[in-house]
Amino acid sequence: MADEEVWARRALEHIRVLVEEVGPRGATTPQEAQAAAYVQERLARLGLPSVHRQPFRGVWSGWRPLAVACSLALWGLLVALALPLWGGLIGAFLSLGSAWVFYGETSLRFHPLRRWLGRRPSQNVFAAIPAATTQEKGSQPLRRVVLVGHLDTARTPAFQRTRWREEAFAILMPLTFVSVLSNGSLFLIGAVTRLPWPYWLAMGMGLLQAVMLILTLHADHTPYSPGANDNASAVGTLLALAERLVNEPLVYTEVWTLFTGCGETGGSGMRAFLEEQWDRAPQDTLFIVLEGVGRGERLVYLTGEGVIGYI
Repeated sequence: MADEEVWARRALEHIRVLVEEVGPRGATTPQEAQAAAYVQERLARLGLPSVHRQPFRGVWSGWRPLAVACSLALWGLLVALALPLWGGLIGAFLSLGSAWVFYGETSLRFHPLRRWLGRRPSQNVFAAIPAATTQEKGSQPLRRVVLVGHLDTARTPAFQRTRWREEAFAILMPLTFVSVLSNGSLFLIGAVTRLPWPYWLAMGMGLLQAVMLILTLHADHTPYSPGANDNASAVGTLLALAERLVNEPLVYTEVWTLFTGCGETGGSGMRAFLEEQWDRAPQDTLFIVLEGVGRGERLVYLTGEGVIGYI
């Protein structure tokens, strides 16, 4: 049996444990914590100098901020229709606040609801695998690579269960954002001119926001996926790779394996890791995030992430 097949079987065994024994692992749930404990125990068995469990308070839902944003936009519409002058100004304010939340959540940037919405306990697990030169001579490694895989799994909304539904939702997201921004401008025009047509147009835009509100509320009440592909495949691959690197360390490169919580809800785990470790990392540290390992026959890589804004 070739070495590659041996390591592939070990990765598959880790995937089996996560999917069949641990099960669905929603962000901040006990199952996510169980997956973290499993990873920590497997890394400790490798005899690494230190295996760290980093607790933090993470966002439990990636859909709730979008639902709140749509609610703000719809309240702005109702107020603008009820009070033509001041209502238009208040409606514009609520719509622009909604747009800020919508853009921030879909582009992984700051928005005020990140701090105000409820956070729950979660955790990261990470360990460093020293370079061969460090182990032999006590010198510093020339570079550091951080390999990342998130522990949690996504919910299973109906609009993500087929490709055409997923593509339709991907179109609906930016259209809803544009509708929210447009309503902010329409309410200001209506308040200044006292003309009715801006409010009629805003009502049409509100239909998109209502549909998005229903879909996001639906998503938040669906079961979590067992997550074999997303993202037990990455976690299993990293655990098998960590074992291999312990036996066959890279000569000049220190490799960190980082298993994050709350990866499906805006990357709270990665944020917590960077806040604690960024100042200690070399400037040329390379981060490689694994996602959906083994899906298809092509290797696909991205240099950024985001639905509306790209980071």
